Amino acid sequence: PVFPTALMWTVPGIMAMAAMETSIRIWDFNDDEGYSLLTNFDSGTPVTKIKTFDFNGHHAMVSGVVIAGTVSGQLLQWWHRGSAAKQRLSSPVSENDELADLAAVWEPLDSTQLDTPIDQLVCLGGRNVIAYQHRDRVTILKQGNMSACFNAQTCAVQVAAGRVIVENVGKNEVRELRTDIHITGLHVSDENVLFWNWHELAVYGMAADNSFRSAGSFRITGTMLGLFRQSVLIAQPTEVLVTSFSGTVKQNLRMVDGEGECEIM
Repeated sequence: PVFPTALMWTVPGIMAMAAMETSIRIWDFNDDEGYSLLTNFDSGTPVTKIKTFDFNGHHAMVSGVVIAGTVSGQLLQWWHRGSAAKQRLSSPVSENDELADLAAVWEPLDSTQLDTPIDQLVCLGGRNVIAYQHRDRVTILKQGNMSACFNAQTCAVQVAAGRVIVENVGKNEVRELRTDIHITGLHVSDENVLFWNWHELAVYGMAADNSFRSAGSFRITGTMLGLFRQSVLIAQPTEVLVTSFSGTVKQNLRMVDGEGECEIM
């Protein structure tokens, strides 16, 4: 027998259920059919049993995201595109046709591996915030966009709130950098890595032994930044500030009336 661990309505007429299996069961009462949501977990680790899930509805609940948690800490997501996206095949000729039809309605989104099992999960609708419980601890997660940059044969990719993987393509060197800053943007040169958020920035130099050294940090008000040699460029509404890694202003590049504002750098 199957015993549900979570059961709820998602979009109108569609019910979802978790029952300690590796997929979410769906009942579509609009079309009198049932199916399962398969995962898109790409870490190479098999998906473990799903214990809990919640539905984060959007646009008057006609679309939204099912977010599920497993007993090994995997966070899985499927986006229901809404009724307008459901274009059924009049007569499916193969299993691939049926899978394509399902993917047009429920799109698997990027998955995440957390540090602890997920016992219970709740979405705070409209705020892109998830709360999950493990034993006596509750953790709050907020959705954010990851940053990446490729410049001077060097690639930097954000993989977590304060974690970045940096690779020098020419030298085939890969290193990892962790910072206390909750990163919202980054830029990279062949010698330095720049991180920033809404309040502050930090610059790290890449040493020959594959380690990082702190080159400077200071508080900022801009959100569009870049590196140029041993300087940081900070875009403001009417000017671009050129500063040292410690925040000393070297030069102001002012824009006169009629030149517009800086949109990309």
